[in-house]
Amino acid sequence: MRDLVPLISIAKLPRGTEPGASAYGRTGNARFLRVSDLTGSRETPVYVKASPDLVISNTNDTLLALDGTPGVVARGISGAISSGIRRVDVIDSTRFAPDFIYYALQSAPVQEIIRKHSKGVTIMHASAALKEIKIPMLPLSEQLEMVKRLRVIEQAKQNQRKLAAEVARFHQGVVDSTIDYALVKSRGWEIRPLRTVCDEIYRYPTFYGFKFAKKGVPVLKISNFSEADQFDSDMTRYDYITEAINRRYPCRTTMQPPVKPLRW
Repeated sequence: MRDLVPLISIAKLPRGTEPGASAYGRTGNARFLRVSDLTGSRETPVYVKASPDLVISNTNDTLLALDGTPGVVARGISGAISSGIRRVDVIDSTRFAPDFIYYALQSAPVQEIIRKHSKGVTIMHASAALKEIKIPMLPLSEQLEMVKRLRVIEQAKQNQRKLAAEVARFHQGVVDSTIDYALVKSRGWEIRPLRTVCDEIYRYPTFYGFKFAKKGVPVLKISNFSEADQFDSDMTRYDYITEAINRRYPCRTTMQPPVKPLRW
């Protein structure tokens, strides 16, 4: 049985700041990183002006989200972090390799602790989990050997994501070339608003007053889509509502079979 040490005893965990949406801009001194930037669900970056209050991260830093989508661990992105993110600064790298901590935070035991301490209705918060997160105390040589193996796997995952992104771009290109609005107009065909050709456009209710459950009916959020616009197959990354709440709002999405391309 490996000894476990509290994360807060081996790393400093500075919390980001929140200058407010009015401070966001398309240009600025620093890119402002929100949790959605870590999950990859936001494509358009925002920037803020330089300020001594900003907490800056670089591409080598490990970032841990504790608000919004608690448990997301990321690195490889630089900027000023928001208040929902902690930067993980290892105190003594001769005892704990920063790369090892990066992977340890993604482990099932740590993620389960964060999940258990996630509270909230519309926005989840898990800051209380920090005091409970523990890291295995391994010899540095073992840590580095684990990191070496995990990097190989991570590279394979990155290659897979790149391929998925290429497939998504190819798919979009096919859609754009198939559904050619200019060609439709040139042939005198009618283009109608979406609302006139759908029996129903259903917007699921917001979750004000709702409480997420540990099991039940999964709630599909933007963060649960992959780069190829497919549902995330890892159900541990979903939030759930109870069957009772689901019965109040019975409309749900289903997986649809591929649609044959239209030919004009």
